[in-house]
Amino acid sequence: MPFRNGNARHDMIESQLRDFDFANTPCHRVEIVWYYGSKTYPLAMDCRQFRPEHEVLTEPIKDLDGTIVIITHPAFACSNIQSIKKNFWALLNTLVRPCFNDLLNSGIEDPLSKLVFREANRYADMHEDSAVFLARSIRALVHFSRENAFVAEDVGILNPDCRDLEMAKKHKRLPLPANLDCQFDTLCILHLRTLQKGLVRRLTKIIFYKKKDRRFAHFHELFLAMYILLENLESLHKHQLDLAERFDGLDEQSRGPVYRVSSGMIDGWRRSAKILLYHYRAVARAQTVFLQLGDPEHRSKLLEEMKANDIETSFYQELGMVLALRGDIIDHQLLLWLISNVELDFRALVASDIDNCEAIPNAWIAHLFYDHPEHNPCRRH
Repeated sequence: MPFRNGNARHDMIESQLRDFDFANTPCHRVEIVWYYGSKTYPLAMDCRQFRPEHEVLTEPIKDLDGTIVIITHPAFACSNIQSIKKNFWALLNTLVRPCFNDLLNSGIEDPLSKLVFREANRYADMHEDSAVFLARSIRALVHFSRENAFVAEDVGILNPDCRDLEMAKKHKRLPLPANLDCQFDTLCILHLRTLQKGLVRRLTKIIFYKKKDRRFAHFHELFLAMYILLENLESLHKHQLDLAERFDGLDEQSRGPVYRVSSGMIDGWRRSAKILLYHYRAVARAQTVFLQLGDPEHRSKLLEEMKANDIETSFYQELGMVLALRGDIIDHQLLLWLISNVELDFRALVASDIDNCEAIPNAWIAHLFYDHPEHNPCRRH
């Protein structure tokens, strides 16, 4: 998940809203703003200074000119965070479509991903109860996690040094106090967990479909959702690395707990990716047809069993042409071997130092679950 940097500031792995002792301190009405595309998304809240006042957070902020500035944030936090939670989650939901459209228009260069994402977008609009709809929401919000919120006006809750930043002078954008940012990070994570629970329920229903005469009734939904989720992991990992790079060159004291916890999260993600993809392979084994979309005869039979409509038929025909041009990335015989070899030594895999830093979604299984190089044409190249 994204939005982990706020938790890292408080040296927390689990995402929990922290309780603050505001002790009847004066209330400041604060408006924070997200700038996305040509629109602004404001949210008003109450902020108070909490005690003990010495419990402040520092962080490195990257200014417009690329300079890294260490900012110590005053001990202010939102005092009505529970009451604005629903409004904030509603704001996140309104951002799903513009964020996903932005991905389609400028964020995805790979032709295969662009093709799948375009079809997923259409499918999600038509089927709001689908796994694709939920996967699209998760992917869009991960994309949005790169955006920072800003304080619309300095009402006394900011470090005076913030006014000297180029972002404040040129664009009137004041950085969000770290404790406030941490609160919204946590709300984002809680919202994503709700989406994930719904996604798990839906995937369970369509994977373990009871009507044997329609084995591939939900194949299209499953294929689109799985692809988006795998691509999402790749994007998230890159975002985490970008956050960690902000601390390069800083001494241990300046880095604080954020760097240590973020680095630990990245290492944990690399290990968990193998476990996740191991279970994904189990799903793929049940849907072996997933690996043969480049075969026209097989694709025709699949479309018949799916009872695919004209739009879906056109999509798989185009997908087959794209796959046919990517033999250097997807070797069908190799992947079929991987799916069938259920006795592969998983413990040896987890102990290895292989990670997915450079792998792309449709090649992940081959990169992570093959330990016989002499049979692996991808490795030989």
